Amino acid sequence: MTNEELEELLINSIIPNIARYLDSNNVNPVLVPIVYHQVDEWVMNAKIECQFYGLHISRGTLMYLNNLTVSLLSSNLVFPDIGHSDSIIKLNSFGLYDVLDLEDVNPELIFDIERQQLQKLVFSAMLKILILHECTHIIHGHLKYLVNNKLTQKDLPPLDSQTLELDADCIAISALYHQLFSDLKEHPTLFPVQLRSETGMIKLLGYSANFVLQYLVGVGESNLEKLVTNSHYTNAVKYNLLCSTLVTLMDAYNPGLSDDLSIWVDFKKDGIYNSSEVIDHHSIIDDVKFAFSFEVQCHITAIAKNWENMRPKLEPYSHYKLPAINDWSNSKFFN
Repeated sequence: MTNEELEELLINSIIPNIARYLDSNNVNPVLVPIVYHQVDEWVMNAKIECQFYGLHISRGTLMYLNNLTVSLLSSNLVFPDIGHSDSIIKLNSFGLYDVLDLEDVNPELIFDIERQQLQKLVFSAMLKILILHECTHIIHGHLKYLVNNKLTQKDLPPLDSQTLELDADCIAISALYHQLFSDLKEHPTLFPVQLRSETGMIKLLGYSANFVLQYLVGVGESNLEKLVTNSHYTNAVKYNLLCSTLVTLMDAYNPGLSDDLSIWVDFKKDGIYNSSEVIDHHSIIDDVKFAFSFEVQCHITAIAKNWENMRPKLEPYSHYKLPAINDWSNSKFFN
């Protein structure tokens, strides 16, 4: 997408969608385009009880996600039945500059129309997850709890900080899941024919969340020390979280749907092995192997228990009664 197309998608589609989500949670959002250090940046101001919180979306973020999605989808092994790519754009890493420095990332030059539509959907889903994550920090009272107690997130013990991040990620995935199904019902032509189903929405959400959660802001080291000492939890925990949250959401919509093993086979193929055409996938495989290790399972259990300790502290600042752990996780992946 060109800069103009990115801006149009952001302002005319993504921001109004997020605004409706905030409005449904008693938050009054206002979009204010500004210029910051001669670089275009958009700020979504959320007014809550006469206080303003700014969600900053830089052009760099947009270009990163655009380049990342074009590179990932340049492999015809990924979503092989949706359109076609004429060439492969390889990634050295998921690092900021490696992705921003990619050349020939205009999807119109290498993708057919159907593949271009898919790229816009994945790009939009990734950006929405990032914004919804930050919205959850506001709506669930995380920020106000910190401000009222004269704290920053860095002041919190690692387990408390990771608990807030887990809450934000779970709610972001859940909110986008519901949005996608609503969009599919109201505007089915937004989606390729191959994705116009429950499993299609799950594949779109799972693929988008897998990369944006794990590798845009992830902690890649698969070891126990990083697991318990970082303010943000590791990629392995995020992969486990994503799978368990998808199971919960699927079974809420259609009991037993998560037992369809073909969904998980496709999810692993697209998100792990088929990415090998554009980037060295061994680190991804290592994250996935570590995700269901005993150490990670124990750590996620500790976060879950800690959420029940933190929930009463956050609820006075939240916009609604906060969910219990059973409402955003699933025991199938904790066994």
